[in-house]
Amino acid sequence: MHSNLDLLVSIIIPCYNSEPFITECLESCQIQTYRHIEIIVIDDGSTDKSTEVVNQFIAKNSDLNCRLLSKENKGASSARNTGIKESNGIFIQFLDADDILFKDKIQSQINLISENQNCQLIVGSYETVNLQSLKTRKRNYSDNNDSSWMGLYRSDLGNTCSNLFRASLFKEQGISWNETLPSSQEYNLMFDILKTTQQIIFDAQINTRIIRRDNNSISSNEQNNLARRFHLRVRIKEYLLLNDALTFTNNQNEIDQYLFGLIRQTAKFDLSKANRDLTNHLKKDFRPENTEVNTTSYVLAYNLLGFRGAERLKKLMSR
Repeated sequence: MHSNLDLLVSIIIPCYNSEPFITECLESCQIQTYRHIEIIVIDDGSTDKSTEVVNQFIAKNSDLNCRLLSKENKGASSARNTGIKESNGIFIQFLDADDILFKDKIQSQINLISENQNCQLIVGSYETVNLQSLKTRKRNYSDNNDSSWMGLYRSDLGNTCSNLFRASLFKEQGISWNETLPSSQEYNLMFDILKTTQQIIFDAQINTRIIRRDNNSISSNEQNNLARRFHLRVRIKEYLLLNDALTFTNNQNEIDQYLFGLIRQTAKFDLSKANRDLTNHLKKDFRPENTEVNTTSYVLAYNLLGFRGAERLKKLMSR
């Protein structure tokens, strides 16, 4: 059993054309108050001067356990998997090249581990800074009384960079980042983890800053991303139904209302597909609840006209 003082933490940083911000990211690792770390930067076929910048940082900080690996461009998930294979840590800290850790991030979470030696995953609080709107949003888990499953279902189970993962999840349990998915990789990974363990701690301290640089999205990508989100929620629902009936029963209404919200988003692109999803995955007696999205008039229209009728009426009235 390792003491909390000698747990090596591997910081794995995928890097692709990150020249403008990789130095700040690395500096946030360098100033960690927890010193027993290794930093592994995986350059994913950058075409800018990212590798040059990283090599300069390593040369200037020779006392820091930091190394650069280079590979052909296959995406961040592939780079993270490469980093996992090359890592030596008991715990793994993933970090995107444009995000930063506050100086006590790792120390704070190692302290939590010392209180729960069986912990497999720490779900970390974080703040998100949108560089276009200049707005900061904080997500704090200090009052979290929710099940991990429902956090996952709502896409609210920390963040890749705010969480801390036990390395054995990957090296012994065989979990890995899905390299075929262009989006939703994080929550597919978390789904695999929750199927393996419920030894999870929530960290109330905000010690990670996530940077959002671009709000633009192409409709075709949005539609495909939505389909992946929906498919994952269906898989989670089916898993809970078979393996955790108590969680499913206690949260069935919320599960179905969330699915319905995704179905309504699908209707913007393809009403026929949305109607099939409704028929295949929700009961015939399902009724949407009144929310900010499902207005009183929409719920009334749904009850009178059904899903197709309500969506067509909404579209007609919005012209």
